[in-house]
Amino acid sequence: MFNIGVVGAQGTGKSTLSKALSERMGVPLITEQARIVAQEMGISDLTEFRNNAPLEEKVEFQKRVLDRQIEVENSLLHGFVSDRTTVDNAAYWLCWNHALVSHEERLEYLKKAHDHALKSYDFLIYTPIEFEIVDDGFRETNKDYQAEVDFLVVTLLKGWGLTNRVLRASGSVEERVKHVLSIISNRSGISFDT
Repeated sequence: MFNIGVVGAQGTGKSTLSKALSERMGVPLITEQARIVAQEMGISDLTEFRNNAPLEEKVEFQKRVLDRQIEVENSLLHGFVSDRTTVDNAAYWLCWNHALVSHEERLEYLKKAHDHALKSYDFLIYTPIEFEIVDDGFRETNKDYQAEVDFLVVTLLKGWGLTNRVLRASGSVEERVKHVLSIISNRSGISFDT
């Protein structure tokens, strides 16, 4: 089976699409690891944390999220659909910490995210900004921040040479699922119930 990562800014429907693809393909779903790490670290409001926490805590949070993403993906040997990827981790790292830590630390994080992305994902499903951001009490709802993350995700996908693995998913959830499964089916010869 395939390793599929769903990439894009917050509030673009990644979680909904990931869940639907996981169910239709019969592979495990990897949920957003940032929420799990935040809970473990006692972070209830990510926006407040990002804006007010000491740099060391923000760096620790980002590193733990990346490590957890890689650990969970590496534990699933027979395919998965992941709601977020190491590409997303790198985009958020650039938004949060890039200019504030040492050159060595910046590069180490980005290389780790990059190297994993190159070896781990068979398909990356990009979800563009199409909906209003829903405030779920955790995610950032600032549209400019969302646009920044989206720009960085697209830039990283291109810059890291991943565009041949990227499928763009637009429209309703059902339209997105049908489109993605159709392309994966055509490329792999494996038929999915669409």
